[in-house]
Amino acid sequence: MIVNDTNIKVDSVSFTYNNGSIFQKQALQDISFEINNKDILGICGNTGSGKSTLIRLLNRLIKPDSGFVKINDVDLSEIKDPMEIRRKVGIIFQYPDNQLFESSVKKELVYGPLNFGFKKREALSQARDSLNRTGLDYHKYKNRNPFSLSGGEKRKVAIASILSSRPEVIIFDEPTAGLDSNSRDNLIELIFSLKKEGRMIIIISHDSRFIDKVCDKLLVLSKSKQVYFGDREEFFSRFDKSTIDDVGIELPFEYKVLRADREKNSIKKIKEFINKKHV
Repeated sequence: MIVNDTNIKVDSVSFTYNNGSIFQKQALQDISFEINNKDILGICGNTGSGKSTLIRLLNRLIKPDSGFVKINDVDLSEIKDPMEIRRKVGIIFQYPDNQLFESSVKKELVYGPLNFGFKKREALSQARDSLNRTGLDYHKYKNRNPFSLSGGEKRKVAIASILSSRPEVIIFDEPTAGLDSNSRDNLIELIFSLKKEGRMIIIISHDSRFIDKVCDKLLVLSKSKQVYFGDREEFFSRFDKSTIDDVGIELPFEYKVLRADREKNSIKKIKEFINKKHV
């Protein structure tokens, strides 16, 4: 299934929990960015930076205090039926146990499609295809209890349960946590295949190597504010190391090497300049 162009626009969005009470806490302040399904967006930031709040806004689990979130030029706050948004935007949470609740893998996978109006035959077909895409054999796992599976298997079932509903936007929350290198490679392959289908992919992660491998654009948050939005490579190449460390991510190894080479060349040029001055 090929998805048409999808775009998300977030404009001047702010959100405060318990607004107006003595317990109020600002989670996001004046966040703005715009992306389409031609780019994979990575969202980075340290704990408490506002990443989880932003996810909830994109799925309209909450509404912004100010500003707006639009998908395909439609303001989410103006959509009366929240199920319409849930069908468009699927979230794969970091901890599968918070997402799985049915007594069998099959029931888990068809739950979304059936509730979003797909016919039973379509739901079963999408369930089978989605689980197979994650590397788990549908016929082998369909009658298993999700909670009897290993951590890696649960994660794959959680991913398949979202894919089976065919959302236009898929949000991965810390998708590489606990994965071995082979599973990481399989996940990367899956993400690229979803992008090729035209699905918009958003990834929340502290894993800078994974972000550098997969993402095109980067949104960086710190203390509820937007530090950066733009090309991923530009952020890792140009921002000083202290800024990158402050937002809770590690500079990928390749960029460490590039920076070391640049510093080495700069020192060399300075020495050459000094030597010329004394000739």
